[in-house]
Amino acid sequence: MGLFFRAQIEGDERAKYSSLSPAGKKLVKKADEIMKTNEKEYFAPVEKDMEQFLTCLKILTRVKEINIL
Repeated sequence: MGLFFRAQIEGDERAKYSSLSPAGKKLVKKADEIMKTNEKEYFAPVEKDMEQFLTCLKILTRVKEINIL
């Protein structure tokens, strides 16, 4: 697919290393941008009321610590 290439290490015909091709680097960058966009959308409801979210998280942590769940 042309996303990475393997090259032989000089002096050792058994050893090889892999590197991303320019197309592979471009794909990784695009995937990173998509991931960041998805994270923002996923966590948007939490960010609207962060104080309530943190309060609930603290309660759940305490509940877990005393083995109620």
